[in-house]
Amino acid sequence: MAVLVLSAVGVAQIRVETDLIRSLRHASPLAAAARFVDENLAGVNSVEIIVDGVSIKDPAALDKVARFEDGVRGLHSVRKVTGLVDVLARVNRAVHRGDDAYARLPDGPDAASDLEGLSRPPERGGTG
Repeated sequence: MAVLVLSAVGVAQIRVETDLIRSLRHASPLAAAARFVDENLAGVNSVEIIVDGVSIKDPAALDKVARFEDGVRGLHSVRKVTGLVDVLARVNRAVHRGDDAYARLPDGPDAASDLEGLSRPPERGGTG
C-alpha cells in the first residue's frame, strides 16, 4: 500500500513539457534567440492541425473550418493561425485585383463553382 501511495504522489509531480527551449540553460545563445523570436515575432513553436475530408468545393465544410480557425485564434496563447480558408481568401482577393472586399471565402449560390475556380490553375489563351 505504501508503494502505491508513493507512486500516486510521484505521478502527481509529473509535468509534460513540449517547449524544448525551456530545457536549455537560460543564458544559452539558442534560448536567448528563441526568447527574442517569441517576444518579437510569431514564435518558435508551432502546431499543425490537419482536418481531413474537407473538400475545397464544399462551402459548408469550409465555413466550419473557418469557424474552427476563428475559435483557435481566440485562444489566449495563440499568436497566429494560417489555414486553407486564409489561403483561399487571399487567392479570392488576388483574383479580384487586390480588392479587400474579396478577402474572404466566396459566398452565395455560386460559392461552390467560385471555390472550384480558385483551386484550378488559370487557363492560358492562344494555341501552341
